[in-house]
Amino acid sequence: MKTASTALQNLFTEYMLGKRRTWYIAELYMFKLSSGQTLLYTGHDTTLSIGGNIYEHWPIDHGDITEERGIKVSDTTIDIYFNPFDKITGLGVTWYQALQSGAFDDCTVSIDRLYSPDPWSYIMPNISSNYVLKGRFVGRMDTDELRFTSATLTVKSALELLNTQLPRNLMSPSCLNTFGDFMCGINKENLGVTFTAQAGSSKTSIVSTSTGSGYYTQGTIVGITGANIGVTRTVKVFTSGVASLFHPFNLAVSVGDTFRIYPGCSKTITACQGFNNLARFRGMPFIPVPETLL
Repeated sequence: MKTASTALQNLFTEYMLGKRRTWYIAELYMFKLSSGQTLLYTGHDTTLSIGGNIYEHWPIDHGDITEERGIKVSDTTIDIYFNPFDKITGLGVTWYQALQSGAFDDCTVSIDRLYSPDPWSYIMPNISSNYVLKGRFVGRMDTDELRFTSATLTVKSALELLNTQLPRNLMSPSCLNTFGDFMCGINKENLGVTFTAQAGSSKTSIVSTSTGSGYYTQGTIVGITGANIGVTRTVKVFTSGVASLFHPFNLAVSVGDTFRIYPGCSKTITACQGFNNLARFRGMPFIPVPETLL
């Protein structure tokens, strides 16, 4: 159910009474990246200031949005057009690089609609966010097709999460928690370390100034600056300050690029004790091993 503010309801009433005849509508797009950054765009002809937030003009549009009662998973598409040199404000890389490298993986998208109380002009004043119908469609994004000058994105509603198979928890010797999630209780941010890539770094291994071995094995590393900003990779092995990755970064790593690395967890009792978190261990290591009877 969509909730309209009092100001928006009053605006609709004026149209219904014939006091207004021309609608001034703009589509708004909010991308929340897994890195924590938020990107705001509008398909309107000019950049708009709404509630103090700047929605950058961009050639972007979406497919049909359908609403049905029940729990059917609905989806829509978003088409973004760009030239090879267009860089994303706040990321410093081109659209093609960001989409190819995975910066938009697990991105949450909200498609909203602005009903402007003022006629369109080339330079628009700040518009109150009370005139925005929020959450027309909210879902998780997946890159369906990436081309050199455009991309088609598929957005599925959050009801997709209901497709999780049950029972959700299966008996397993290893811990059922995901390291750093609510059930685990560990705050990964407190354990993360920020560093700059040193000489010898490449797409497959990042040389840091950190010492020690093993602590960051099976952990994650995310780009903070440089071509791989916002892109996350899993650390295969961490030895003598070198993080070897399971999958390489798509874009080149330069000396001086900033990364943040987080430790991993082998999901064993020993690992949980190492983080002083044994009370939240949800593994079942004493399950009898399978035996074959002849």
